[in-house]
Amino acid sequence: MAIVWTAEGAEDFLAALTYLRKRNRAAAERSMHEVNAALQRLDELPIDGPEGQLSSGALVRSWPVPPFRVYYQRRSHDVLILRLYDQRREPIERE
Repeated sequence: MAIVWTAEGAEDFLAALTYLRKRNRAAAERSMHEVNAALQRLDELPIDGPEGQLSSGALVRSWPVPPFRVYYQRRSHDVLILRLYDQRREPIERE
């Protein structure tokens, strides 16, 4: 399988890393490695986070990578990353 990012998901990740790099380069590097490691585990292992629904209506699963939450869909040949969101901000999913 493979990890595939939507444009929004990639933009979220880049914006988070840019924000962190301005404040603490080491924290940004750590976060980048932690997110990539978590995505690799999601891709390789038969594990899934809880199901939810984004405000757009998309049904997704989510996985915590503090302080972020990754919103994704597992498809037949890949894991599609829809969003990467800072959990300290207002949620992007609805109950």
